Amino acid sequence: MINTQRMLTVNQEQCAQVWPFIEGRPQVLVDWLPWNHTFGGNNNFDMMLRNGARFHRLGQTGSRPDRDHRGESAEISPTMYFNVPRGSTC
Repeated sequence: MINTQRMLTVNQEQCAQVWPFIEGRPQVLVDWLPWNHTFGGNNNFDMMLRNGARFHRLGQTGSRPDRDHRGESAEISPTMYFNVPRGSTC
């Protein structure tokens, strides 16, 4: 599927309307989704660019953080994180 600039910007406007808190203060996002996935590469990264935030990109194997990076995520206090298909805190 081709992602157009219009689709990307509309998606970010929709997120801001549904989650008004993302515009209220800078967020802290922990992300380990692959950037070749449209969710990790477009939604998460673009959301942080649009709204100004700290973006922590951790290493990953498949859909889970690498064992070497799990300690890093424990030291970060995210206000939001996303994962596919389901998230885990460890």
